Amino acid sequence: MRFPRRRSARPLVPTLLPIICMLTVVSSCHDEPSGPQADIPQPSFNISTGSPGSWASRISMPLARAGMGSGVIRNASGQDIMYVVGGQTLSSDALSRMDSYNASTKAWTRRANLPAARMLPGVAALNGKLYVVNGLTPPSQTGVKSPTKTLYAYTPSTNSWIRKADMPVATYAGEAAAIGGYLYVLTGFLSGFTPGPARFYRYNPATNSWTERARPPGGCGVCAGGVINGKLYLLGFQSVNMYDPAANQWKTVHNMVEADWTPYADSPFRNSSNDGVSLNQQLYVIGGWYGGGSGHLYSRSVFAYNPVTNSWSKKADMIRSRMWHTVGKVKNGAGVLQIIATGGWSDGSPNASIIQQTEAFTP
Repeated sequence: MRFPRRRSARPLVPTLLPIICMLTVVSSCHDEPSGPQADIPQPSFNISTGSPGSWASRISMPLARAGMGSGVIRNASGQDIMYVVGGQTLSSDALSRMDSYNASTKAWTRRANLPAARMLPGVAALNGKLYVVNGLTPPSQTGVKSPTKTLYAYTPSTNSWIRKADMPVATYAGEAAAIGGYLYVLTGFLSGFTPGPARFYRYNPATNSWTERARPPGGCGVCAGGVINGKLYLLGFQSVNMYDPAANQWKTVHNMVEADWTPYADSPFRNSSNDGVSLNQQLYVIGGWYGGGSGHLYSRSVFAYNPVTNSWSKKADMIRSRMWHTVGKVKNGAGVLQIIATGGWSDGSPNASIIQQTEAFTP
């Protein structure tokens, strides 16, 4: 597959999105079975709209871009800092740029560039450092981007990067999460820009080494995930899968029924390329892309999945529609938990565009 460099709107979305949608339906066979699964309880579907929360505009990110990753680290003053790294602009296919957003001062600051340009990397904060793994490189002389294995660690106190051990496989558009002192990475697309069996790895920063873990029941491509009570919850193809690190097991905890989601055209059932974060013990699924009669459309919708009640609730829509954006959970200056959403592709007139607008959700 060829990814041309263009300045017109939607330079990459039409070619890459069909693959993203395909990836989520791929199941994987693996040598480490997660064990038998019990029947999945399906409650009566009744979306709660109580306490939807609200979104408010914040200072825009300095550069409009999409396809970046982010992680939140608390500084020595107790302020939450959201680091946004990599991505693409309308005129570039991969960036090394990093900016940070201070949730207390609501200000952006330019930080040291990632050593290599990356688009759709996996990013997570772990033990006071920011880890950036895999992602797409800029196109080579043949005009083709390449998935990567690289892992970089950023130290905020020195504003510096260091390269760590490569991940065993090259991939991009997967999911990265920090749990119990380890970095967990689920592959997205593998080499060749074709869907492949999802693989799952754990990185140990103490030994600078990788270990393969149990493979999930389905794949992931620019998907929504979050850590709740030490377990990773991931929205796959019309299901929510949960990984338990202690047992090294995956379990499908919720299946979605199409008829239930009929009232919501841009819902987690139909969306892809959304982003997710855990807040108040729920998985928030934010924005994304969904099909329309005239092509793909961008979503403002926000839904939250509660693993305790196995149910969904509808939250306030974002101010801007977004796809390939990034989100992070922070505490603001008053100590209130919020979600920050920034960047991404958004609907525009007459064409879609990459944006720099930032907004904050208060539950």
